Amino acid sequence: MDILLVEDNATDAELTMRVLKSRKVANTLHWVKDGAAALDFLFGTG
Repeated sequence: MDILLVEDNATDAELTMRVLKSRKVANTLHWVKDGAAALDFLFGTG
């Protein structure tokens, strides 16, 4: 199962990704900056 991280702050996104990696979460992580980008990602239109 993939993880979609929706976060507009690059520092917060990096922190979240670091924590997940340190906890050995093996899921593929995708990062987008806002809700519109998340919908584009989910529906394959972006």
